[in-house]
Amino acid sequence: PFYSDDSSPAGDCLGIPMVHNQKLLGSHCFCRDKSDQKYSIQDVEVGRLFVSHTAVAIQNARLAEQIEDLAVLQERDRIAREMHDCMAQVLGYIHEPGWW
Repeated sequence: PFYSDDSSPAGDCLGIPMVHNQKLLGSHCFCRDKSDQKYSIQDVEVGRLFVSHTAVAIQNARLAEQIEDLAVLQERDRIAREMHDCMAQVLGYIHEPGWW
């Protein structure tokens, strides 16, 4: 947990927004113990890189889920077409004169 009073175990905190394609996905907060030194410019850059990679991973996971959903819908459409075609063929055989 994050505390804002002086009894907080957290010292220096660094919050970085998680953005992908100009869309805010969330944010990541890095906190250090009071006994640790303050965040340096290099720490901030590493944090930004980490958050950037995390945003890409989240977006990739979302895209993979969308692809899976689309594949399910395409398979349902294919099965529906096959069932329709088979049923039409059977009904065509039954309707032929002299079939009885």
